[in-house]
Amino acid sequence: MTDTLDAYLAQLEQQSQLHVESVLHDSPAERTELVRNQDGALLVRKTIAQDSGLGHAYQLLLKRQPTNPAAQPTCIPRIHQCLSTGESLLVLMEYVPGQTLDAVLPAPGAARIARTRELFPRICRAVEMLHRWGIIHRDLKPGNIVVNGDRVALIDFGIARTPKTDARADTTRFGTSGFAPPEQYGFGQTDQRSDVYALGIVLGFCLTGATPDQLPAGQLYESLRGQDRTLDPFLSVIRLATRPDPDQRFGTVADLRWAFREAAAELDAQTSIAPGPGRANLGALLHQTPGKKKTKADSKALSILRNVITIALLVFFAAVMVDCALTPDEGIANQPFPVLIALYGAMYAAIFVPASLLPADLKPFQQRFPALGKFTFVRRLIAVVAGSALWFALAVLVLSIFGN
Repeated sequence: MTDTLDAYLAQLEQQSQLHVESVLHDSPAERTELVRNQDGALLVRKTIAQDSGLGHAYQLLLKRQPTNPAAQPTCIPRIHQCLSTGESLLVLMEYVPGQTLDAVLPAPGAARIARTRELFPRICRAVEMLHRWGIIHRDLKPGNIVVNGDRVALIDFGIARTPKTDARADTTRFGTSGFAPPEQYGFGQTDQRSDVYALGIVLGFCLTGATPDQLPAGQLYESLRGQDRTLDPFLSVIRLATRPDPDQRFGTVADLRWAFREAAAELDAQTSIAPGPGRANLGALLHQTPGKKKTKADSKALSILRNVITIALLVFFAAVMVDCALTPDEGIANQPFPVLIALYGAMYAAIFVPASLLPADLKPFQQRFPALGKFTFVRRLIAVVAGSALWFALAVLVLSIFGN
């Protein structure tokens, strides 16, 4: 008890020795200051009213961040202290230098699209890291995302919290109008998909430069279309991310990030815009053809052709497996018929289904099944290899049991 009290008093003493450089934000609920410690390092100090309902996530971040400061993810500022003084919560945290997202993006056009392609996956990864710690941000917007060179970091966790699976709706309603999803206004319980919604709005801002308050309700998509029809692949990603019903959105931020990657690959295939330096996309390379640029009609026709080929392969391989089960080779002809059905059925499911899906274009089905955005060409190829290994092991096991 004495050690805890001594540590608390020592931290209070450290707080009193901080020099205030500037006030970044001041309101009845929260005051944010840029301060300098005795070593000359800049830090951020937040003084949060205990009765405001804000700031609980800072205590969670302090508990869940790595003990070793060197292991701290650069996308989440390190929390140094969280002190309760009765009426206030004092938070001392890392200062993240840089500019907010809205300040680093160029004017709408090709340069902005290129910068968005660099930054948006990093923003998603930052939110994914926060979710792995069991915390949802709930206030994702350009002003709460700081960019400094290659570093992208989230700030302002004032209304962040852990999901409550046993509650039907949030008890306290917070969020930035236009970026916050419907469930943050009492229409349901917030979870990871709430941050997915906000990221969808952020993506729209990154591509168009328009914030929700600058557009009539529901006009974000029209603004995106109006700027450049080649951005239609990204439009479908935004629509899925910002569905009013959370069950119809991407299930995780990782799903959103993979869908964005696929949309970027589709854009490359349609316009022959090369990805950023060192970021060649295998899917785009496989789908590109030399010569004349593809039109939207060409891409749709190619999508239909690829899916027709997939269906044909599925039917062909199913017929082959049935024939093999009915007329087995001499080496396994003495096996019981159910064993043959199990072996060839497993071969079909583990090897030939993933192989048949290699040429498929899954984008038309992502609106109903958002998780398909993660099933990229490379992952399908990995599935074929893994399925082959799994089936071989299963075949050896089955034949060792039923073999004569």
